[in-house]
Amino acid sequence: MAHAFHLQAPRHSVLSSIYTYRTVSLSKKSKAKTIYLYNAPRHLLSQKLAGWIRFELLCDAKVVASVSFNVDLAVARSPFRAPFGGLEIEGKGDQQVLERWWREGILMTLKMRGVKQLELKCPPKILNEDLFNVVDQNMLKFKATYQDEVASVLHVEAEDFENRITLSKRQRLKKNRTAFRFKRIPLTQVDSVYHFLAQCRKERGRKLSLSLRQVCALCEAFPRAVMAFTVEIQSVRAAAAIVVRESGNSWYTFYYSHRQMFNRQSPNVFLIEKLYDLARSKGVPWLNLGTSMSEGDINRPLLHFKKSLGAETTIKRTYRQLL
Repeated sequence: MAHAFHLQAPRHSVLSSIYTYRTVSLSKKSKAKTIYLYNAPRHLLSQKLAGWIRFELLCDAKVVASVSFNVDLAVARSPFRAPFGGLEIEGKGDQQVLERWWREGILMTLKMRGVKQLELKCPPKILNEDLFNVVDQNMLKFKATYQDEVASVLHVEAEDFENRITLSKRQRLKKNRTAFRFKRIPLTQVDSVYHFLAQCRKERGRKLSLSLRQVCALCEAFPRAVMAFTVEIQSVRAAAAIVVRESGNSWYTFYYSHRQMFNRQSPNVFLIEKLYDLARSKGVPWLNLGTSMSEGDINRPLLHFKKSLGAETTIKRTYRQLL
């Protein structure tokens, strides 16, 4: 059974003359400024309603670092169900202060709650290398183990997408531009996009990770953060994508695929180009194409496809620490 935490008010403890830390309860009315959507209180509660405890580090009363864990039995997870969660730190952070806060404010509190192990899934390294390095140093200091997944992220630059991709993909792209039509679909019709993507996965012997109900709940909770797109040819849907604005600097191609009958045309190349162009027009520097993993192993064909689109290969690290 999950543990529910109901603190009447934030509990503060002093680290130094300027640094304090506190634990905060989460409710539907909770608000907090976060870097990533997945760490926002409303998204945390959409992952799981009960069992959350949020830790905040403050410098002169301003929150400079935070992490939220969901405690279920003896395991604390960040996130519970999302692409990633983990620590958020403003700037490079003070390593000594961070280590002391982790030891005194977080680990001790979790131990008191009966936690025996914590899991921390972090963003792809390339999205914020300073954050990755600070977190990595901290977690290794506390003898955490880790497991890496291979992820692919497309750097959205002034350079046109077609100049980033391989020659074979460029040839297909030029043909697709005249044959296919890209359009944005209102979230009121996201069910049709979901069913299309589910069919694409079924053709490949796979399933979507979220149910339609969960996707609709995500759209309802974050209407400005979720987008749906399709690629069509003569009114026939060939490809589609559900994209999440996971931060101000990154869009995540949460679900995207095409029907197998269009394998030769490869409409996903045209789809990604249009997303790249749209992100560039909005000043978004990163298009997160997700991991290339299958049952713990690297999916080489998928990774090769993403590289052929100019995506950079990076790691997404998950830490496990015994308490």
